[in-house]
Amino acid sequence: MIINQDIHKYVGFKLLSLDLRDTTIMGKSKLFYDFTEPDDEQKLIYTTVIIGANGTGKSNLFRIIIELFKELEDLSKGKGRTYSIDGRFDLKFSIHGDVYQYSNIYNANTLKDIRNVSEKSNTAYLLKNGEIVGFDNVPLPIAIVANSICLPINILFIEKKQIQKVKK
Repeated sequence: MIINQDIHKYVGFKLLSLDLRDTTIMGKSKLFYDFTEPDDEQKLIYTTVIIGANGTGKSNLFRIIIELFKELEDLSKGKGRTYSIDGRFDLKFSIHGDVYQYSNIYNANTLKDIRNVSEKSNTAYLLKNGEIVGFDNVPLPIAIVANSICLPINILFIEKKQIQKVKK
């Protein structure tokens, strides 16, 4: 639940976190990504930068985030879940001052609120500020931009040395 004094932290769109469990694309590992700092006071446009060595899963992480938002958009239009991301996920983001959680990970709190859903099913649900809501009115970001910049291996970095003038 958002405390009024913290509402300024959730203006605009912002990725908050992503919990992944047993997804094939990420090697069936249990991974948790926290995209914000607890004392973050960013009030305007927010940019998340992910830095890592080649082959560490950055592109796969982007793919999962984009796929989950595509699924969420389909669900908001009354279409079924596409199940393109296997395993378990819990995506948290904020938009327009509200915190949303799109997930298929169940705990004691969510199980008591969702009727006829077993923990073994892959049925996803949506929370708005901690309360179960339907998918029909979820606001979505206008765009998500993922960009990859890689320095080619053949770039040589030269240390500048002080150049001495030669007298004639």
